Amino acid sequence: MTALDDGAPRWPSAPAISAGRTIAEKYLLEAPLGEGGMGVVFRARNTLLDRVVAIKVLRPEIAGDDETREAFLREARSASAVRHPNVVDVLDVGFDGDLLYIVQECLTGETLAARLEAKHRLSEADTLAVVGPIVAAVAHAHARGMLHRDIKPDNVFLTRDGDALVPKLVDFGLAQSTDSTRSLRDTISGSPEYMSPALVTNARVADASDDVWALGVLMYECLAGVMPFSGETVQGLFFDIANNEPTALERLCPELSSALVEIVERCLSKRPERSFADASALAVALEPLLPAAPRKRTRTATSLAVTELTATQSARPAAAPPATAPLVARRRGRASMAIPLVLAAALAGLVSALGLQRSARTAVAAEHQPTPTTAPRALPAPVPPVVTAARPAETLVVAAVAHEATAPEAAALDPRPPRRRARRSANARPQASSGAVVLRDQR
Repeated sequence: MTALDDGAPRWPSAPAISAGRTIAEKYLLEAPLGEGGMGVVFRARNTLLDRVVAIKVLRPEIAGDDETREAFLREARSASAVRHPNVVDVLDVGFDGDLLYIVQECLTGETLAARLEAKHRLSEADTLAVVGPIVAAVAHAHARGMLHRDIKPDNVFLTRDGDALVPKLVDFGLAQSTDSTRSLRDTISGSPEYMSPALVTNARVADASDDVWALGVLMYECLAGVMPFSGETVQGLFFDIANNEPTALERLCPELSSALVEIVERCLSKRPERSFADASALAVALEPLLPAAPRKRTRTATSLAVTELTATQSARPAAAPPATAPLVARRRGRASMAIPLVLAAALAGLVSALGLQRSARTAVAAEHQPTPTTAPRALPAPVPPVVTAARPAETLVVAAVAHEATAPEAAALDPRPPRRRARRSANARPQASSGAVVLRDQR
């Protein structure tokens, strides 16, 4: 084992693990992507599916240790149990002889640590765009009884889906179930800068509040560009975490919103009652500050067809009724309203017919009486049909038909010669029909 300038341990890469090797007869190692304390990560290709993946291989020199092998497998099981859009997806795990490996989705982009190194700090909007989805992923893990225990910029990978930024939480090597009875022995697992006061003072098993603390440190680092706690040694760092308060964010970044500053301060509070119990409570507090996700408007084929049909019917003018259709037929939808009018018109026709009969009888009686010296009395004119004020067109048509029906009876009583009777009877119908046509034209 060798040490870097920062004191972090690193195992030398095993000669047996190199690009060009095929693992499990289907994963061809193409190029190294990185390495950690327990393994080396390669870009690989599944030759059966022709799919690019990332494969993490446990170092052969430490693969014989049972606790190390268990921790490596625990990483695979934990990440696989927490299926979330912002958690790296574990595709496979297995052995190739004595070689233990984990297959994950291959991510393209950079870590949050690399972005902070390049930009020093992020704006409030950029910080929320990164931290919001990560908090949601941790809340999802907490809801399923899983703690990450190593949240830091190196374990947040920034990839993209089209134009959208997609942060991914990676490296579940220290993940632990909340119902685990496993306790810490001589050492504290995790990254010291992101450990909570409860961990650095009591060296106890982590709980959900420790992940919340780490998320608070992450947000502080992104917004301020500096760590909230520091020390020249690990012991000095732990003392600062346990006893001191960080520099107020509003002093370092006065442009930040007071709501976000308060959330970060609560995450870094040493009083458990003021902090958030778990990442789900933190996610609720962050919700009003996050940008609204764009809604995808989807239209099904049915909705499109209905929309087009409605537009066509709206643009199409209403069809006019045929010119030859009877006027009463145009009121078919109002038949219930026309019934009283029809009855009134029939009654008017009956009254008219009775009037004609009475006039004719009077004329006959007058003819048998002695002829006076004056000219004979002419036959009185037919009584006009009674027309009601409502629905004039309907009433006139029905009344005209009733009047025509009484014409033959009036002709039988007419004392004039048959030739004049026929000519007058022939002239009666065109007048009634002409009246109906005029009414339709006027309407």
